[in-house]
Amino acid sequence: MDSFLAVENFSALAHNHRLSVVRILTKKGPQGLSAGDISRELGIAPSTLSAHLSQLEHAGLLTSRRQHRNVFYAIDRTGLSRLASFLNDLDGPVAKVFGKSSHFESPTKAVG
Repeated sequence: MDSFLAVENFSALAHNHRLSVVRILTKKGPQGLSAGDISRELGIAPSTLSAHLSQLEHAGLLTSRRQHRNVFYAIDRTGLSRLASFLNDLDGPVAKVFGKSSHFESPTKAVG
């Protein structure tokens, strides 16, 4: 992952609502949740949620699919895996700073 994409991913995650969306959807697996269900679960307005979902999807961390009148969102496992790999690549420099290995867990193990 290049630095530009890493910054875009971290920027997308750098908001409490967006991070909460990722946490919820990680637990839901590949079927994901409808935007309405996410809105109700987080207790935020659909219009506010829409902007957050758009940013996460643009960063490559979510996928969406339309089913009738609903839009369902799920974790983009490829995007999240790339981010985990980027963090794992930092393991050498991180270990030197903190004197230990961090070994971030792969989302393929954490999801589904």
